[in-house]
Amino acid sequence: MKKVTVIVLSLFMYLFSCSLMAYEEGNLHQLDEQVTGFSNLVVEEDKLRFVEAIPADSEGLYTMVFDEAFMGDEHKIKSQWTYTFCYDYNAYCFNDMEIKKDLSSTLYYANMMSPDEKFYLTNIPASAQSGLNFVIYKGEFSHFKGFDYYKNTTTDQGVFLVDYDQMVNLEQLKNQLSANDNVDGDLTDSIEVLSDAFTTRTSKLGEFLVKFGVKDKRHNQSFYDMYVKVVDLTSPVITGSDRIEIELNVDDSSIESLISQYVVSDNVDTLLTSNLVLSKDTYSGNKTSLGDYMIELSLTDLSNNVTKKQVSIRIKDTTKPEIKGPSVLFAYLSEQVKTIEEIKKLYKAVDLVDDESHLIVHYDLSNYTHQLGDHVITITAEDQSNNLSSKEVVIKVIDDVSPTFDVSNLVLKRTQVDQMTKEEIISFLTRELKTRNKDITQVEILLNEAEYGSKHENQYIYFSFLLDGVTYQSKVMVEKEIDYIPAVVIALAAISLASISIYYIKKKWF
Repeated sequence: MKKVTVIVLSLFMYLFSCSLMAYEEGNLHQLDEQVTGFSNLVVEEDKLRFVEAIPADSEGLYTMVFDEAFMGDEHKIKSQWTYTFCYDYNAYCFNDMEIKKDLSSTLYYANMMSPDEKFYLTNIPASAQSGLNFVIYKGEFSHFKGFDYYKNTTTDQGVFLVDYDQMVNLEQLKNQLSANDNVDGDLTDSIEVLSDAFTTRTSKLGEFLVKFGVKDKRHNQSFYDMYVKVVDLTSPVITGSDRIEIELNVDDSSIESLISQYVVSDNVDTLLTSNLVLSKDTYSGNKTSLGDYMIELSLTDLSNNVTKKQVSIRIKDTTKPEIKGPSVLFAYLSEQVKTIEEIKKLYKAVDLVDDESHLIVHYDLSNYTHQLGDHVITITAEDQSNNLSSKEVVIKVIDDVSPTFDVSNLVLKRTQVDQMTKEEIISFLTRELKTRNKDITQVEILLNEAEYGSKHENQYIYFSFLLDGVTYQSKVMVEKEIDYIPAVVIALAAISLASISIYYIKKKWF
């Protein structure tokens, strides 16, 4: 008798079908006769089955509905779908029961008649990859109004803030939750992560959903949607000196040059020096004046964290004045002593900041005496910032008195001098002097007027030599050659023959 009942039931379920009314997304009405919850479902080898048999009304009509997302990709590619219907858990089962696809939507459905007070389903082609759109309810397919969770399933949600610089892991998020059941008690250790968009995120900041679930021993399940909001609470960093000193009229004083000295960084965002904003500035309008000023730099990241840095700026003058003029002066013994006014005309003090009228220039001639040798005078210049510079000038006093030797033998013709090198002139003088005193050494030329020109009618070569450890000076005349007219030559010759004499000028050398 039971075998006949099974055959009739199978035939009835095969022939039963109906059409689906248009499904309106978001129309989540509670179904009065919804008979199953997800806690009674498991997926094994990409197929869905029930854990326990479903309580039902004897000979009641039931409909199973799910969508493509719940079915999964591995099953959508098929053209036919079937499942297994059983009277009880794996008892009196019928394989290859048809599942139909509604042509007007992405829904799949199957109708079944309950032969007794319970029934069991397995091998349902659904892997539950995405979503929870699965339901079994009492009624026809045309009664379907939308998916809804089983009434014994609850979902809570909340937002958990995470500082980007104090990142947490899934275990730390899970530790923020606790679960308790009215029958089973504390279920905190049974909380599981069902989905995780937090640890797999590709962006640094934002809100990411982590779904937790817990179920009791009767497979009642609760969900908690934790929206993990990762935020940036750290201000960006401005690295650079708190104090800048600028040398007036020397250093680059532009505000762009000052800002370019600073480096910016942020824990999340990529910031550049060009992101710096000048929020305060007492410097730009006074950068040509000595004194202390201030600027304030501001930097904001994309999370509106702001950093401000104040920089003190001192404009100073530490550059010494420059004394322009010769470093060596020449004077003859036969001339008058150089006066300070004569020396002043040769020199000028200049400064990068102060003009000449604000400079204090002093001439120290205390070491200058009009005696043979080198004399050092000191010129100092001071600006308004007390920057002091000095310049030492050597005044060489040259003996232009006739030498003690018979100059008739030490006269050189201009044509000879022009063809002789300095070394050849020294060699000539050394040779001539040693004929007079063999102990004479270290002959040096002090001034060659034939080379530099002279105000004297006759030109001389001034030289020094060493004798018995004492340095002496003398000179030799450079004779200018004159083109004589024959008559003049005859007259001069007659005069010379009439007044031939030898004149020696003797002067003690020491």
